Amino acid sequence: MNEKQIRGVNQFLKKGFRLKQEEVPAPLRNTEFVTEVISDPNQCPKCDGPIKIIGRPEDSDGTFITKCKKRREHVERIPRKERIRYELRYETVFNCICEAFEWEFSGLESRSTLPRYIIGHTAEAIDICLIHTENRYEKTIKEIFDRAIRREQVTLLLTPRSSVKEIFEITEVFAVGPLVCPVPFENLESPGSIKQSVNNTKRSRDLTHQIEQQRDIEADSFLKKGDKNPLYIATELAYMRLLRENGELSVADGSRLEEICSAAFSHIATILPSVGGEDNSGESLPDNIFRIPEDEAKSYDPILALVDTKSGTDANFAKELIEQKHKGYIERVQRQPSLRDHTVAHTFVVFDVDGHQEIEFHDGMRQYYDADTVMVVLTAEALAYIIAAYFSAITANELELAEGAFTDVIRTFFSRDRFYEDLTTDDRRRTRFDLDSHYPDHLRDEYAQKYVEREQLIVVTGDMVDAHFKNTIDTKGRIEHILEGYLLA
Repeated sequence: MNEKQIRGVNQFLKKGFRLKQEEVPAPLRNTEFVTEVISDPNQCPKCDGPIKIIGRPEDSDGTFITKCKKRREHVERIPRKERIRYELRYETVFNCICEAFEWEFSGLESRSTLPRYIIGHTAEAIDICLIHTENRYEKTIKEIFDRAIRREQVTLLLTPRSSVKEIFEITEVFAVGPLVCPVPFENLESPGSIKQSVNNTKRSRDLTHQIEQQRDIEADSFLKKGDKNPLYIATELAYMRLLRENGELSVADGSRLEEICSAAFSHIATILPSVGGEDNSGESLPDNIFRIPEDEAKSYDPILALVDTKSGTDANFAKELIEQKHKGYIERVQRQPSLRDHTVAHTFVVFDVDGHQEIEFHDGMRQYYDADTVMVVLTAEALAYIIAAYFSAITANELELAEGAFTDVIRTFFSRDRFYEDLTTDDRRRTRFDLDSHYPDHLRDEYAQKYVEREQLIVVTGDMVDAHFKNTIDTKGRIEHILEGYLLA
C-alpha cells in the first residue's frame, strides 16, 4: 500500500463497516481494496420502523419488498441499487499489510466478529487484528486481549484511532506483557519499528514454547498458567483450601497444589521442572526441588529445598514414610559432592497440620539431618503472601532496598542461621496455633514449648511472613545507603 491507500483504508475504518459509494474514500474507489455488496434493509423506508423482508431482488424484479411490523403493517418496495454498499476487501488489505512486514498472509479467521473487528493469520504464526469501527471500542479491545492471552498468540492490533493510550488504559489490568502490539493503522506508513517490536515478541514466545517442549510442560499446567498471569498463583494458594473445604476439589486434584507450588517457586527461586515421582531405580523423589543461590558478600551458603506438598486440609505427618521415603531425600544430597556445600531445607507446603504431628515427624527425621539442615513447614497462606509481595513492584523494591535481592529476604525461612539472626524472638515464636481458637490454651502452650525446643524446625505462617517483611522494610538497608551515596557525591 502507498501512503494514499493507507490513509484511505484508515478513513474507511473510521467511517464504518459498509459505506455508500459516495462515502468511500477517494483513494479506494474502483480499486481492489473495496468490493460491492448488497446490504439488506433493516428498517422501514417510510416510518423507520422494524421490518420483515418478504421479497428479495432476485425474486421480485430487482427490489426488496418489506413489511413494516408497526401497527398498520404497510408494504414497501426498495430498489436494489439503493442497497448497494461497499466493504473493504479484507484479503487485499491483509496481503498488503503482510507485504509491508515481509510476512506471508495465510487467511482470515472468521467474519463473525464483524463489524467490530476481523483477524488475519500469517504463516509466521503472528495474527493481525483490524479494528473496523469504534462502536463498543472498550468491549472490542478487551475481547482481543483476552483472546491473545488465552491462546498465547502474538498479535498486531491495528486501530483507526491516532492514539493507543486508551488501549493501554483499558488493558492495564490484563497480564499480557508485550503479547499484543497496538498500533494506529496510519503508522503503517513507517513499518520498520513496528515489525521489530512484533518480531522480538515472537522470538521471545518461540523460546518459551521451545523450553516447554523440551521440558514436557503441559499446556494446561499451573506452570503455564503462572507464566501467563503470575498473580494467579497467589490467588490459587490463598483460596484452594476454601475450595477443598467446600467440597469443590476432589482427591483426584491432589497434584494441583504440587503444580501451583512448582509455578510459585519458579518465580522466586530456581527450580528443576517435572521432578516429582521416582528415579530410574524406583527411589522416591520430592515433588519439587528449588535452589536459593549463595551470597558470598554476606557469607550465605546456597540452599537446596526438597519440597513435598500436602494437599489435604490438615497434613497428616503420621502417614509420612521416614525410612522408605524421606530418609532417601536427605541421603541423595549427601551422596552428591556438588551439593555438599548446600544447606538443605526439607520443606513441606501445607494448609494446616493435624495436631502436633510435624514435631513428631521432625523428631523421627532428626537423626538423618546434618547440623545445618532444617525442616520447613510452609503454610500455603505464607507462600501466597511471599508470591504477592514478589509481584508487587512497590513491596519488592522496598524489601530489596534493605536486603539487595528478594531471595535474601526469604532466605530467612529456609536457613536456621538466618531464621535466628533475622527474626525477633517474638516473631520466631509465632505459631500456627496463635490464630486458631479451636485449640485449648494448654494444648497451645504445650505445642509452643515443644516447637521452641527444636531449632531445626521452622514453621512459616502468613503472620510470620508479614512481621518479617514489615521489619525488613522499616530497617534502612545497605542497598538504600549505596544508592543514596550517589546523591551525596
